[in-house]
Amino acid sequence: MDQQPTLRDYLGILDRRKWLVILAFLVTLATTVVMTYRAAPIYRTSARVLLSGPAYVPIGGQKENEPVLLPAPSTIDTMIEMIKGPAVAQRAAGKVGLGLDAKEVQKRLTVQRVGGTDLIQIDVEDTDPIRAKHLADAVAEATIELNLEGRRRHFTDVRRYLEAQLAAATQRLREAEAALERFRSRGGNVSLSQESALKLQKLSEFEAQRVTLQVDIKRLEEEIKQARGGTVVVGTGGEGAAESPIVKELRNQLVKLEVELAGLRSQFTDEYPVVKATMAKIQETREALRREAANQAIFLESQLAALRARDKALGDIIQRLSAEVADVPVRELELARLTRDQKVAEESYLFLARKLEEARILETSIGSEVRIVSAAEVPNTPVKPQKTRNTLFGAALGLFLGIGAAFLAEFLDDTLKTPEDVERSLGVPVLGVIPATGRTRSGGLPLLNGQGSRSPLIEAFRILRTNLSLANPDRPLKTLLVTSPIVNEGKSTTAANLAISFAQGGNQVWLVNCDLRRRFLDNSFPKREGVGLSTLLAGMSELEDVMIPTGVEGLSYLPAGTSVPSPPDLLGSRRMEAFLGAARERASVAVLDSPPVVVADPVVLATKVDGVLLVVRAGQTPKGVAREAVKQLKSAGGNLLGVVLNGVPTGRSGYRYGYYYGHYYTDDGKR
Repeated sequence: MDQQPTLRDYLGILDRRKWLVILAFLVTLATTVVMTYRAAPIYRTSARVLLSGPAYVPIGGQKENEPVLLPAPSTIDTMIEMIKGPAVAQRAAGKVGLGLDAKEVQKRLTVQRVGGTDLIQIDVEDTDPIRAKHLADAVAEATIELNLEGRRRHFTDVRRYLEAQLAAATQRLREAEAALERFRSRGGNVSLSQESALKLQKLSEFEAQRVTLQVDIKRLEEEIKQARGGTVVVGTGGEGAAESPIVKELRNQLVKLEVELAGLRSQFTDEYPVVKATMAKIQETREALRREAANQAIFLESQLAALRARDKALGDIIQRLSAEVADVPVRELELARLTRDQKVAEESYLFLARKLEEARILETSIGSEVRIVSAAEVPNTPVKPQKTRNTLFGAALGLFLGIGAAFLAEFLDDTLKTPEDVERSLGVPVLGVIPATGRTRSGGLPLLNGQGSRSPLIEAFRILRTNLSLANPDRPLKTLLVTSPIVNEGKSTTAANLAISFAQGGNQVWLVNCDLRRRFLDNSFPKREGVGLSTLLAGMSELEDVMIPTGVEGLSYLPAGTSVPSPPDLLGSRRMEAFLGAARERASVAVLDSPPVVVADPVVLATKVDGVLLVVRAGQTPKGVAREAVKQLKSAGGNLLGVVLNGVPTGRSGYRYGYYYGHYYTDDGKR
């Protein structure tokens, strides 16, 4: 049954990968600190503007029921988007005069609504605190100017049109007066008959009416254009127009709601239900005003059609009267024409002058919806980089990345590290856990005969020896093969120390070097030149000649001997079987050190011995390689008793067994 990972397991992973965690932490922290302290300081300042709603100031002298085109009120969201736009940025850049373009201004600009109020906060960030202050003020001023220009645009167009028409009318009046004066100075006394004078008077009046009518047509065309653009026609105007009671009622309702909302905000927050309901009604009223603008566009078009029809009728009348006065004597007709031209020019001039003055009054009566409530100030301290916060963030990020890298490396690490890993991956019991040891100063194997009686290494092999004795109770373990999946797993050291441990237990032990390829054990035990297992199996030596006593009581060593061309053939021979039979009769146990499973030698021997012990190194042996070794040994019919996990660190690195060995027993044998 698989065991769930515990907190100790996770801490063990972090301890094993602590240098990776430390490296990631230090690199991330150092990078963050360097970038923070090298970054240019950023200063922030803020200006606040108030969106105060429709700004229309009636000015004395305006006639009752005179037409007024009032632009629809802007919303907070609309105004915020306008401030963020390129038009405001372009004008603000021109005001600052520091060589910034609109895009650079927009990059430095942040606009947001202040809570649920009608206040808009304009934030500007810049490396120069003085420039940040000037830029924030310039953006606020540009917002006011553009809003005012947009709201006055209709009246400005009308004023400019009337100014041009008045200039032309002035010129016509002067020319008419001069022509009449010249006629009188050279023509003497000329009088008109009463009938002719009446006809000429009517003709002059109709021509003056037509001039006035054409001005009204031009004004109405502008009103229709503005109404289709979203403006609201307030009141009625022009001849024949009627007041719009719907718009008047909506405006009165909007004013009352705005006053009511101001009173509620003085007592409650914007989240209060009554306040929210009033704000919703204001929004609905504004939407109704916008819809009424579309309806009035249709109404104004009908008025325009009526005025154009009237203009055509006046043209017909003027044409008829002009034909009737054609019979008047030439001198009288000339006087009548000059008099009529002077009168028409004078009436047109007076009419246009009056309309121009009215247009100027209306233009100045429209104010901006926006006003500055707090100008920007020069910031004293930078807002970026926030050194303390960035440093803490870098430390936290480095720790997070380090821990993540540690667990990722652990996940990608496909080696056997703990006894649980071995049993879970290989399905074979772990018979022993050997703590990590280094080589001796002479480069030989770390053998038990050089250890204290209570060293962790000795205790580990005692446990291994006991587990081997219990691993196969029905069949005495007389011959034991020690192998490994790959090289450098510590199998030779394990075989030697296991043989020594058996000998220290009062047994007659043979340690046989079956590694005819590398003969690694020959470097740590006595040997005779030219003789060994290879010569024994070749029939060139006798058993008594190749068995060499060691310094350990009860332990005899059989060296590998000379090199042979085909070790598997020699190890699989009948003489090898005979040798193993002799070992079972004359020794308590024979420990055979063989090459790794990467060659055929241990697979051949596995079928001839009583048991096989597989040695893997913690943190080094890949799981896939170990599984393949187990598969080969079992497929050959070998009796795989279990696995030895070798090289387990004795520090706090997550290998609990090695930790216990290293701290329960000391080198001097004290508990």
